[in-house]
Amino acid sequence: MNIIQIKDSSEKQNLELFLEVARNVYKNDKIWSPSSDQVFLQRYKSYEQKKDVSVTPIILLEDNIPCARAVAISKNNLTSSKGKKQGWISYFDISKEYQSYANSFLDHAENILKEREIESILVPRFDNSIAGLQISKFELPHTFLSTYNLPFYYDIFLNRGYKTIKKFLTFYYTRENIPKIRFRFPSIRTRTFDSSNFESELESFHEISLKSFEQTFGYIPRTFDEDYEMVKSMLPFLDNELVIIAENKQEEVIGFLTCVPDVYQQMQGKNVTNVRLMTIAVLPEYRKRGTAIAMCLHLMRNLIKKVEYQYLEISSIREDNIPSLKLITRFGAQKGKEYVILEKEL
Repeated sequence: MNIIQIKDSSEKQNLELFLEVARNVYKNDKIWSPSSDQVFLQRYKSYEQKKDVSVTPIILLEDNIPCARAVAISKNNLTSSKGKKQGWISYFDISKEYQSYANSFLDHAENILKEREIESILVPRFDNSIAGLQISKFELPHTFLSTYNLPFYYDIFLNRGYKTIKKFLTFYYTRENIPKIRFRFPSIRTRTFDSSNFESELESFHEISLKSFEQTFGYIPRTFDEDYEMVKSMLPFLDNELVIIAENKQEEVIGFLTCVPDVYQQMQGKNVTNVRLMTIAVLPEYRKRGTAIAMCLHLMRNLIKKVEYQYLEISSIREDNIPSLKLITRFGAQKGKEYVILEKEL
């Protein structure tokens, strides 16, 4: 058994081995999307530009076959709910026939973080968007920026002393059961994203994200420049009619909803039939006034008109977010995948 640590993106041969792990693990899996690893490469390179983050991909070789991988991540001033210095492990994959090596391999990933004086580890997490270990409904699509893994990974982490600290649920609609509801909220105006006014739209997106998510579990505030680069990279495949903006009577932006076409399908040369509702953000003072509902209904009307889209995934909703769960089930959404975040103190 040989473990390779990758220092940076200049190690192209080792990065190719890192990607080959997933191709080996999922070679007979019809759900996993190979395009998800292209997102890893993009975000790994963007992490290299940040001075406050250390990212170390590792690979396990057995008889020169890449059979496991993971990424150890630490960030300055990142702490757990108990105030302990926290790190993350993400992109863990291991072939089923080599799972007996999982403990020694994860020991190596944890030791990397211990050397950085990390006291608590969250798994799996790579950034604000890419997080969570899937534990159910493995037959459903692997959508853009969602995580995907083999079912037995959950037991690996539980047996290593990791505890489930959060569970997230997804829901979905097909074209046959998407709700056709019309309802107006007189004090709220909704419209679609205006990409021709990108700078102004982005300023609103950034400010509302900071205020809306500051109390959200695990959220790490981004700088304006980070949001700029992220949103700009998504512009080529955004469908403006799937990004909904909410305004008050004074035409001030008070919330936004981001739904994106499944780029993974597009990157594989397939027709894009899936979309993923990724984010709903509303300023705290405008919550419980129908703002989120108004944006969702506007999205549903647009989706009904766009016959190319057949499947809508809504993700992710915390298991303890009872009001949102009641609302979405009331409108006929079907329960989809479940994800967990696990934690272990070192």
